[in-house]
Amino acid sequence: MINSFFKKRRYFAAIVAAMVLGGVMVGIYIVSTIQKVSQYYLHNQSIQEVVSSINRCTIASKEFLLNSYTSEQFYKTGSSPNIVEFKESYETASQQLEILIKQRSNTDTQAKLSGLVPKLIAFKQVFEQMVMQYKQRGFKDIGIEGEMRKAIHDLEHTSYLPDLKQVLSLRRHEKDFILRKDLAYVQKLHQEIDVMMVTYTQNKALSDEQKAYLIACLQNYGKAFDQIVDKEKMIGLDEHHGLRASIVQKQHELEEQLLFMQQEIAGQTENSMTAVQYIVWVVSFLFLCFLGLVSFVFYIFNNSVRKPVLLLQTAAEIVSQGCLSVDLSDLKKYSLLEDLVLSIERIILKFSNSIETVKSIGQSENITLSAIGNDKDEVGKALNKILLQFQDLRILETRRSWHNEGLAIFAKISREQHTINGFADHAIKALVKYVGVNQAGIFVVNNSNNVQVQLELTAMYAYNRKKFMNQSILAGEGLVGQCYLEKESIYLSDVPQDYVYITSGLGEATPTSIYILACKSRGEIEAVVELASFKLLANYEMEFLEKIGESIAASIYFMRMNEYQKLL
Repeated sequence: MINSFFKKRRYFAAIVAAMVLGGVMVGIYIVSTIQKVSQYYLHNQSIQEVVSSINRCTIASKEFLLNSYTSEQFYKTGSSPNIVEFKESYETASQQLEILIKQRSNTDTQAKLSGLVPKLIAFKQVFEQMVMQYKQRGFKDIGIEGEMRKAIHDLEHTSYLPDLKQVLSLRRHEKDFILRKDLAYVQKLHQEIDVMMVTYTQNKALSDEQKAYLIACLQNYGKAFDQIVDKEKMIGLDEHHGLRASIVQKQHELEEQLLFMQQEIAGQTENSMTAVQYIVWVVSFLFLCFLGLVSFVFYIFNNSVRKPVLLLQTAAEIVSQGCLSVDLSDLKKYSLLEDLVLSIERIILKFSNSIETVKSIGQSENITLSAIGNDKDEVGKALNKILLQFQDLRILETRRSWHNEGLAIFAKISREQHTINGFADHAIKALVKYVGVNQAGIFVVNNSNNVQVQLELTAMYAYNRKKFMNQSILAGEGLVGQCYLEKESIYLSDVPQDYVYITSGLGEATPTSIYILACKSRGEIEAVVELASFKLLANYEMEFLEKIGESIAASIYFMRMNEYQKLL
């Protein structure tokens, strides 16, 4: 029988080769699946960077509306920091989008990404049109406003002007429209011009030449004012009309399509993770094939020991049905099979552990590393490598989700709160709870005093200061004041004993770490947040705090501008 076996060694070699080939194919499948998941994750990150760049473009456009159009530098040079910021953010979004289009092999996805390019270009064109309209409109003595001011000044400085009060009334209607963007003031201004023209025409004390001069000044003034009104209409008298509404609409269209693509990629990632579950069945199949081969060889070499062979065959049949908990204790009494039975038990244990580990990957359970028997345990090494890669991916995904969820919470607070005090109170509570620190306070910059800047404690949560009992801190005073001057955040992991205490039901204790967060917007400090915690902050938590600091600064800045405009 042995000779017969060796005569059929070709078939045995073919079986072994088939198993090796199957193992290689399983390994290739696992590696390709992991590569797909990694690629989906990178594409999702790239889309998120495009969304962030578009958001920065929107913020730059809003700040341009608040500041740049009243800057003489803008009208003289045609540029401003906000315009530069918009262009840089647009170029970043455009480059990221171009990279995404090249990376995606799926034709349908490439078409969707390519469809974003003209929308992104249209978004930029609307902003450029807005900049052009403002530049043509002018400011003070520049552009159309400069022509209007020249015409009204010529009228005001005329020595034979009949009534200066009428001119002042015109200027009042003009300023009311510019501040409030209400078309009712346009009608009032034209009514006033008509009355003044009739008055000048019927005034017998004026010569014909003087009348003509006064009427020409009025006409030039009215014409220039109407041009400014047309420019304001084109730009948009409010956020729901004109170019202002168009730029918001373009932004929403881009964000909606990018969000849809993120969801689509997330679905593809989930499908790839589901495919990993099929690896369980492949490994089980290979294991059963291996057991069948071992049983066959054992039967050939031990035909004379029929009973133990039959018992082993029965056990193998049980395993072949998918049951790995087969009892082989009865076979151990046969000395001829003892070593083989022990080897089979180790094989069953090894594959059982491998199957459970692979199942935990597919079911998103807690993953534990596979035990490696020795340096030759390639299965354990390969499986551990896969597990570590999945752990890294899940950690990155968890932190990204935590980061985005936190940004969404603070964006909601910014939309719902309209006063600095209300915003500060809600923001500091949310920050303490979300980051997991023990107490915090927010100091808002008050530069209304031209002598020295003060930082006022506007909101606090579970806060009991021991070193600074005052409600305000001068610039340069303590860590908070130092943070304001240096415009950089400060992190202390070795906190002085007398700096600050955290009060709880068990008493007072010195915190483990202090984080002084500089809330910057446009390079200026709007507020400083002081956080105290019994834990050390991780790098990703500090990166999140820096993003939140920018959001807090921008929100406080816009609220200040809104309050200032309401006072006008």
